[in-house]
Amino acid sequence: MQFDAGAALAMNLGRTMTTMVALLGLHVGMACAAAPNCAPLPLTAPNADEVSGLIRAPGAYCLGSDIRRQPKFDVHAGRTLQYAGEGLLKIECVGLCGPLPKLAYQIDLQGHALISTTQNMRGIENDGGGLGVAVRNGRIEVPGTRSPNIGIALRGEADGPGFLVGGVRCWPAQAACADVPAAKTDDGRAPQYKASNYLVEHLQIRAGWRGVQLGGGANVLRDSVIEVDSYTAAFLFGPGAIIENNTFIIHGEGERGPFDAALKLRDAHGAVVRNNKFIFKGGWFAKAPAAINLLDSTDVVIENNTFDGFNQQVRSNGASKYIVQ
Repeated sequence: MQFDAGAALAMNLGRTMTTMVALLGLHVGMACAAAPNCAPLPLTAPNADEVSGLIRAPGAYCLGSDIRRQPKFDVHAGRTLQYAGEGLLKIECVGLCGPLPKLAYQIDLQGHALISTTQNMRGIENDGGGLGVAVRNGRIEVPGTRSPNIGIALRGEADGPGFLVGGVRCWPAQAACADVPAAKTDDGRAPQYKASNYLVEHLQIRAGWRGVQLGGGANVLRDSVIEVDSYTAAFLFGPGAIIENNTFIIHGEGERGPFDAALKLRDAHGAVVRNNKFIFKGGWFAKAPAAINLLDSTDVVIENNTFDGFNQQVRSNGASKYIVQ
């Protein structure tokens, strides 16, 4: 058998090129995997027990690990620290809050969780402002029995100036003001809202008091599972909301007031509620709230939803009009 040096050289060169191409492809793939199109979510840590996220500028952010908060004993007060709605992840608007792009803050939890075992914290909140917030792909667990406890609370200047009741300024986000219809305000007018463009999707939320609260216009809540131990899983106020493909689960207490519902909408003109599941899992003596409560919300479309365990599917209050398809 004759040895062909030229053929051998060509074969070796071919193998070398194939290996180089493979290695180059692997390197490029690794480079792409190591360089996602989002920045690491900024974290603050006064100490190991108080890690939280803080976003102060628009952009795309990814969470690289879980954020957990455990009860902390205050030696000076002689008791466990009490919280009143502090967020595990906060969005603050520094300087002018708007106008901003439709989705100015993109937050991808990347399958990670925000978990608190101490009472009455929030998972994500933007009480400092910030419009156009999108939150997706993760899990939030926050226990609590009082109104500051919310899984996701997004609101801000889009709420407008609020309204007056007995000469006192009131905002829909306040528990005492949420159920006041326009007819009972001092001037008989509903609050004015700007477009806030909040997007909440692909999340699992378990909260003690309320799962999701979104204020402003053109907000979207979709493809999420929201469980609460109280009586309202989600509260959206402002026009043009879309609520679709969610599962709302109510545990425990059930109804306590005339406006309680798994999904509460106020001033939600033109809202669409479709392809959602409403499930009530209260105890033997718990009174199931309505699945959906509308307050001063017109032209609402309620389409292809399922209801399990609720005494009433839709309850209408104030100047509300809706159709069921």
